[in-house]
Amino acid sequence: MRKDFAARYVEIVFHDLGETIGDEEKANPEALGEAGKGIFSIHHDGLHVLAVAVRERHRHQVPHKDAGRSCEIAYKENVDLSETPVVGVNHPMTRGVEPIPVTDDVYRGMWHLPTLAVLMETDNRLNDEPVVYLGPHLKARVVYIELGRGEDAIRHPGHRRLVRNAILWSVGKLK
Repeated sequence: MRKDFAARYVEIVFHDLGETIGDEEKANPEALGEAGKGIFSIHHDGLHVLAVAVRERHRHQVPHKDAGRSCEIAYKENVDLSETPVVGVNHPMTRGVEPIPVTDDVYRGMWHLPTLAVLMETDNRLNDEPVVYLGPHLKARVVYIELGRGEDAIRHPGHRRLVRNAILWSVGKLK
């Protein structure tokens, strides 16, 4: 990691990394988080990047009830589902975003921190309910959007608005 990484950047965005990042790369989102910058992850990067951003040393971290044991995550490609704003949640990221129908990968059985702020969810039983949420970092604005690998999601105006809003919110430019 560059020594001036957190000073040079306001946000780090991950999209569909597809592999576990190494310790050197993990230092970058950690540095941004500690500097109060934005961390934004789309698709399954959240499985490792979001975990980095909410390390156990943060007060809001709740230990996994099965720490040390592997968990089974069910995965399926090309499933039709919809991401829908949570009723009653008024957040700048989802302002003006309607339900977004997509064909994408689904994941069931992921462990979610109880302190996550869920902004959008799905009712597709093949996927966990939360699909857009904020990570409970003490200093940084951490955003995770699960869906977004498929072309129809990327091209959907609602998804594009959501991504735009997420970027702006995570760097403090959307109130």
